Amino acid sequence: MSVAPHARRRGVATALTSALLQAARDAGCERVVLHSTSMAVPVYRRFGFAERCELTIFATAPLWSGVHAHGPHT
Repeated sequence: MSVAPHARRRGVATALTSALLQAARDAGCERVVLHSTSMAVPVYRRFGFAERCELTIFATAPLWSGVHAHGPHT
């Protein structure tokens, strides 16, 4: 999930996280795993998340700026 810069610090990420966790509980999930930027860590910690490991993501610029963000180019 991502919150637009102009909407940050207004509780949007907290509300979305709460709703997503409730939906997971309602679906019978007992464990949730996520990957986060450092900016969002405080939000997730308030919900009881704790760091367990560090993930390194390798990607090429075209993947993230083109295909991944906007779908395949034709």
